Amino acid sequence: MSGFRNYPVYRDVEIVHPEYPDDAPPFVATIQRNLTFRQIDELRNLVWDEDGKMRPSTTVRDFHKALTPYVKAWNLEAETEDGTMAPVPPPMDGGADVFQLLDDYFAHSLFHMIRNAHLGGAPGTKEAADRKNSLAASESTLNTADAESTPNPTNETENSTTDSDSDSSKVTTMKPGSRRKNSKPSTA
Repeated sequence: MSGFRNYPVYRDVEIVHPEYPDDAPPFVATIQRNLTFRQIDELRNLVWDEDGKMRPSTTVRDFHKALTPYVKAWNLEAETEDGTMAPVPPPMDGGADVFQLLDDYFAHSLFHMIRNAHLGGAPGTKEAADRKNSLAASESTLNTADAESTPNPTNETENSTTDSDSDSSKVTTMKPGSRRKNSKPSTA
């Protein structure tokens, strides 16, 4: 039997700055979307402590270094010394210093998108909104179709699964204490 390893899986994200002109092209980046839980924890722990408070010791350089291995491509251009615009290599190729040429709004957006990409949609994207609406529809269907469903007073979903290669509307939401019809409890 040969060993298994994780391989990076990427997706494109588009970020529009709310204060840029309407005709400005969006910032597009290719980010890794399948971080391990260790990688996600490392990103979270870089910024927040165990109590959920911001760490004052984290520098912008630390922040940029943490994002570098997860940004494979982007459409960032910067002005050269002779005044022409030229493509800026993505962090994966150019290192953390290339973030110095990026508006901080986009760097922070990338951080949150990378940290949440495993959920199937980054905050603030159409995909995330579609997924949220699908979750709400699935939850409603489960609650009305399954007599054994346990109500969730906070209206949050604890466990969600989605097939990343399919339409985001194909989401199954299960709550603790609920069971799909025709399913049997595990005997393992």
